[in-house]
This record gives sequence, C-alpha cells and structure tokens, in this order.
Amino acid sequence: MTSVANPAPSADDPRPVEPEPLPEGACCDSGCDPCVQDTWRADWLAWKAALKAWEGRQAARVVPIQPVPPSTT
Repeated sequence: MTSVANPAPSADDPRPVEPEPLPEGACCDSGCDPCVQDTWRADWLAWKAALKAWEGRQAARVVPIQPVPPSTT
C-alpha cells in the first residue's frame, strides 16, 4: 500500500484563525499600557506560531491509498 500527503485539513485539527485587524482609530494615542496595538501584535505573533506548528502537522499527515486495480477491458 502507498501513502500520500493529505492536502485537506483534518476536522480535529482546524487551521488557526488569524486575528481580525484592528479597526481604524482603535488606538487612542494616549500611551496606554498595554496599548490595543500591543495586545493585537501579541495575538498576531501567537497566531503565526500556531499556524507554523499547524502547517508542520499537516505536512506530516499521510493517508494510505489503495492501488487502482488494472482495467479488465
């Protein structure tokens, strides 16, 4: 039996969802600590790390395939 990488994501390991962009004017420019931009960037960096790990898991997935029997016609 042969194996092939499975291009479809697994239902039990969904692709991480990218954080929504901040709406224009979300930062009040008052020097808040933490600023919403800092919080968003931390969320975005966490998403990038999760996405890289997910892509690695997806690349490692293999699905056995059955050979096609020869045609009898």
